[in-house]
Amino acid sequence: MKHLVRIPERFTAQLLKLPEQGMGFQVVDVVLRDGRVFNAQVILDASFWQADEDVQPEIIESLHPAPQAGGERS
Repeated sequence: MKHLVRIPERFTAQLLKLPEQGMGFQVVDVVLRDGRVFNAQVILDASFWQADEDVQPEIIESLHPAPQAGGERS
């Protein structure tokens, strides 16, 4: 079951500058403060992360464009 995690507002401007991989979504790597990295995660409307587990938004450390998001999926 997917969990919708609200992305903290501090990342909104960054996400809005990234290209979309489809209508209203981007694919990014999400890094948490505890060192966990979730690769190729879907972010909806620069606001919600479709996470595989329930994550508290305040532990999101950074977001980075996923390398495979550029159309080079294998």
